[in-house]
Amino acid sequence: MPDITVWVTKPVGENVPGLEALGDEVRELGYVSMVRVGTEGSVLSVSFEGDRAEQEEIERAIRKAGYEIFKVSHKES
Repeated sequence: MPDITVWVTKPVGENVPGLEALGDEVRELGYVSMVRVGTEGSVLSVSFEGDRAEQEEIERAIRKAGYEIFKVSHKES
């Protein structure tokens, strides 16, 4: 199962959900098995079933919520 760590930036002055709410939105994706939210570093650690297409959907959901993605790192578990 792939794991990714996503560092996000919340745009200043934008009406976007909090980081915990963002984690909840990502958890709703059917292939996501776990999301850990690190509010101190604005980091989401996501475990999911799938490959590049599912990762792109995760990233798309984050951007749709109004966040910018600063960096993504990959780790195979």
